[in-house]
Amino acid sequence: MLNVRAQHLIRLLQEKDQTGKELATALDTSRRTVIRDINIINSVFAEQKIGQIVSGQNYHLEIEETAAFQRLLNEFRREQDIVLFELLRRPTVTLPELGELTYMSRAALLSLFTKLNQEFHDVLTITTKSGEGIVLTIDKTSRIDILAYLLREHKTFYSESPIEQTILTKTIMPAVQSVVPQRLFDYLTRGQFLAQITACAIGAQFADEFKSEIQLDLSMYQQIQPQLRKILENYYGVKVELLNTITVNAVREQILALDDRKILAQRERPFTNEIFSHLCRCAMFPTFADTILIKQITNLEINNPFVFDLAFALTEKLSRRFPSINIEPQFIALYTLHTVDTPTEQNVNALLIFSQQAVGRINQMIVSEHIPNVDIEEVSISDIGTEPLDIASYDLILVNGRGEDLPNSITRVDMVFNGIIGSQELSKLKKLADNSFFEMKFPDFFPPDHFLTVTTKGNAADVLAAGLNQLAANQQIDQLAIQNLLKREKMNNQLIINEISIPHATADIPGAYEIFVLRPNSGNSLQISQQPITLFLCVLVKSAIVDPGKIFSYIYKRLANVDPAQLAKITTYEQMLALFN
Repeated sequence: MLNVRAQHLIRLLQEKDQTGKELATALDTSRRTVIRDINIINSVFAEQKIGQIVSGQNYHLEIEETAAFQRLLNEFRREQDIVLFELLRRPTVTLPELGELTYMSRAALLSLFTKLNQEFHDVLTITTKSGEGIVLTIDKTSRIDILAYLLREHKTFYSESPIEQTILTKTIMPAVQSVVPQRLFDYLTRGQFLAQITACAIGAQFADEFKSEIQLDLSMYQQIQPQLRKILENYYGVKVELLNTITVNAVREQILALDDRKILAQRERPFTNEIFSHLCRCAMFPTFADTILIKQITNLEINNPFVFDLAFALTEKLSRRFPSINIEPQFIALYTLHTVDTPTEQNVNALLIFSQQAVGRINQMIVSEHIPNVDIEEVSISDIGTEPLDIASYDLILVNGRGEDLPNSITRVDMVFNGIIGSQELSKLKKLADNSFFEMKFPDFFPPDHFLTVTTKGNAADVLAAGLNQLAANQQIDQLAIQNLLKREKMNNQLIINEISIPHATADIPGAYEIFVLRPNSGNSLQISQQPITLFLCVLVKSAIVDPGKIFSYIYKRLANVDPAQLAKITTYEQMLALFN
């Protein structure tokens, strides 16, 4: 089995290609150790026919058999969860004792503690103290809740129950159902209920960890052991009390208190109901976003940053209002995305110049049907010059005909086709439309004086603030926009693509977008959330834009595969603009 450091190395390469130096820094080890770990990983990968880590300018994770790789990742997760399970089911345990239980070394356990603290950062903390052994501190949820979650993740853990499953399902579950409000089971599946009952059987000694004003009474069920009866009464008393604190009105108050909720449009009521139901489910059976899910959701965030801003702001408000519920912002973001239903493509304005009206109309209908993100206006070639026509306002100029008799006012043509448009022409037009809007407009959003080298020393926040203030001194950005950008960065939900930090905010600006690039002094090494930062690309979006996230899809496509070493060499506006044109 690969050690924890090797597992971490694989996860780093899942995120992106990295150099040996970058891996050594992230793993807090030497490059020689990195090379040794990679050789061991490649040996395991070859044995299981998974793939390999290949070396070149960077190390690259090359997966040939996805199913085998997923099985390996699941084994990593199981090892971690076994350690957490053993910690949860015992009131005290020392590091040597835990090592004997899990067959893991001291170094491997300490490394796993770090990983568990990161993954469950708002829920639990694992520390080691001399004379006290391992100290487990739990917040926003309970020991039984986490045990139940682990039981749902790993069916083999059920074998650790001191009570047979048939007794749990046929005696104890019906007993609990008879004394709690049936409303609980609107938000709790039978499988989750069984996991909770089993967790109570495993952790019956922790009954005193639960305090509630609501007193449930299972005394008539004498066949249930007294210690188990006590924890069931206390645990489900807390659940009933917690569910009673959640109301639709309380959720609505938090949504109405958001600074900028216009992206919800007229859908606030169904959104409120969805969030209310989600909170009730979280109260009954907490769910935790694992690293794979967070990675998947992060990819969604890149294309929808303003939706995620709203979700993280709402999570903060809901967490303050309901402090005993573990509310994951990633799940709130998914509900927000579902409500907003943000389109993924920017509509492109195209002008179709035709010589035959009937054919022109048919082509307009064909294009609208096959390429929904193209809005077509049509004009007869004979009408050009007889009525106002702002050619510069169109993203694409299409000519349906031979294109030989165009007037001088048509200074550019993006595509010419004869007769009825065919599949090849449609394919070409689709490619043109995908990138044409932002590709053509980007220099307008990002003029030369929007590129600035910042000489201020300090951390990333200091450099960003200094650069924005310098832009303000040049009257290129107002103070309100600066406040919005800095406020957004303090939300601890920064958007970073390939070592480029992308602060963003809505603002009252003349155009649709304004983009500023701040280049830190070459001698200033910056980090945000332990990620190196080469440049700041600040994006302001006009407040009136209905779908403010569209530009980020374009930015991501342009930056995602650029070598960070190339970005570090950018010193001029022209070099930066070349990435987008």
